[in-house]
Amino acid sequence: MFFAIYRWLVWPLLSIAFQVLGRFNSKITKGLELRAKVDGRAPWTKLLPPSPPTVWFHCASGEFEYAKPVITLLKAQLPQVKVVVTFFSPTYADNIRKFSGVDWVVPLPWDSPHPLSEFLDSYRPLALVVARTDVWPEMARQVRLRGMKAILFSATLTKGSGRTRGLGRWASRATLDQLDEIFCVTDEDVEAFKALGLLHARVSREGDTRYDQVLARLSSPKPLQEIPTPRPLFVCGSTWTEDEEILVPAIAQMPEICGVLVPHEPTPSHLEELEDRIRKAGLEPVRYSTLKNAGELGSRTCVVVDQIGILAELYLKGRWAFVGGSFRKTVHSVMEPLAAGCVTFVGPLHTNNREAVSFQSLNVGAVSAVTCVRCSEELVTKLRAAPEAAGDAIREAVRARTGSSQKIVDWIKGHL
Repeated sequence: MFFAIYRWLVWPLLSIAFQVLGRFNSKITKGLELRAKVDGRAPWTKLLPPSPPTVWFHCASGEFEYAKPVITLLKAQLPQVKVVVTFFSPTYADNIRKFSGVDWVVPLPWDSPHPLSEFLDSYRPLALVVARTDVWPEMARQVRLRGMKAILFSATLTKGSGRTRGLGRWASRATLDQLDEIFCVTDEDVEAFKALGLLHARVSREGDTRYDQVLARLSSPKPLQEIPTPRPLFVCGSTWTEDEEILVPAIAQMPEICGVLVPHEPTPSHLEELEDRIRKAGLEPVRYSTLKNAGELGSRTCVVVDQIGILAELYLKGRWAFVGGSFRKTVHSVMEPLAAGCVTFVGPLHTNNREAVSFQSLNVGAVSAVTCVRCSEELVTKLRAAPEAAGDAIREAVRARTGSSQKIVDWIKGHL
């Protein structure tokens, strides 16, 4: 009944909504354009020669970060296997195309039988591997009808969310029960998925592939311009104005450390605003791009990073870290600084991030691996209380959470 209602009522209404909203939203417009036919052919249809076994990965957008370590391991162990990746949001499409382990990248077909059949007939995948979320009803149903195996990995489900109540529960249960496996991050997620009443899909705790990806990323760091100072570094990543209002006064009270501020959006106006704030606090700002000509930095110098793409490497150089967004709205990921061995500080708005919560239970001396602060004075006190030798314990706790990617590759191997 659910699939009949979805196919004949819900999906047509969603299709109309996409067309209407596309007139006002540039991202939706781009998504419509990517799925438009060219010379009478949809972008997910290809005339392909016979190929080795193909695995279909689906990643809504940034969820591709969860799939990267799985694809890397799969290609290393079974190089003959082809990988096709579909995406829903166009914002991450270029990142997927640039990844070396991907053979084909196409937008997810519209969630209707005919477009999905065109895609499946073209690429002939033997298994569907969905990263984190974004399992569409018709997609899951068509895969099941064809006898393909399907898995959702690094999956999370919060008790009390819309997917566990009322119509959301009905839709989730019908859709997810088309899968064969659901690999969850925590025991709590396992309980939440099982509470849906799934009859076919097997649910188990297998961890989070992001730990594998973060360690792989840090194991091959980009070359980095050294920061010329003997003082230990306090790396403040992905900061917003609200974070910087707390951070700069704290750094000004600690001449024994070197503050490194990495704005989330290093626009000219934001950089100038941040530098003005630093000067008003009695510090001297120096931009990262000018360090090669700066000489050894003085005790009242604060580094402002004016480029993107090097935050992970900077965390490797730091003793402590602060993760931005946690005084603004929601905290950014704390995984990279933790994997780098940094005692990591966050503001009060961090409960959206599971790692930011769970690593507060890991004590490293007088503080936790992730420590919440609410003002500049508290940050200064806890920075000074953080032990120098905390890095090994934090890195080991991260390593203990790796291995999920290999479990997924083993599952794929079992169904090829």
